[in-house]
Amino acid sequence: MVVPVVVPVHPDPAAARAQQRALRDGQLIRVGHGAFVHREDWERATAWEQHLARAAAVHSVTPRAVVSHASAAVAHGLPWIQPVPERVTVLDPVRRTAQRTRFADKAAAAGRHVAPVVVGGLPVTTLVDTVVDIALRYDRGRALAVADAALRRGVQHDAIEDELAARGTVRAGRRALRCWSWRRAPRSRRGRASLCS
Repeated sequence: MVVPVVVPVHPDPAAARAQQRALRDGQLIRVGHGAFVHREDWERATAWEQHLARAAAVHSVTPRAVVSHASAAVAHGLPWIQPVPERVTVLDPVRRTAQRTRFADKAAAAGRHVAPVVVGGLPVTTLVDTVVDIALRYDRGRALAVADAALRRGVQHDAIEDELAARGTVRAGRRALRCWSWRRAPRSRRGRASLCS
């Protein structure tokens, strides 16, 4: 995977003006506030690599933010039912309410203990947190695909159930916890996740 290199706005005013000209001429593409990539790198990149470049741009502006939800699934290389989202999703540990910007969806994480792991130089939610975030926010198909992949990587059933229970005060969390079950047999399906209706 070759993620396009993010180029920040140059601090020198003359160089910054040259970047703006390159942007107008189509040589650069804006991927975040004050962040660009070269067009040829962008066009060679896959949708996943482009999303990771956007995540790097968002992180450069908000370094306290932790890549989460669908963006964390992309960063971890978990399966994602297309399309890859345009906006990067992050947890912002100081926000009490969600915020949507042109380049990012910031989920409120004030009061939530988030212990990120570093993936490709970015702080990303753990596999367990990513599975639970997706189960609470996205459709069942995406949630199952991500959960199955995480189980295959060694995430324990109990860890996911415990995290769901810890977030049980949220209506979606209670619903997901009630519906979450694990098929441990037959052998060919052992360790696969399933969600009830």
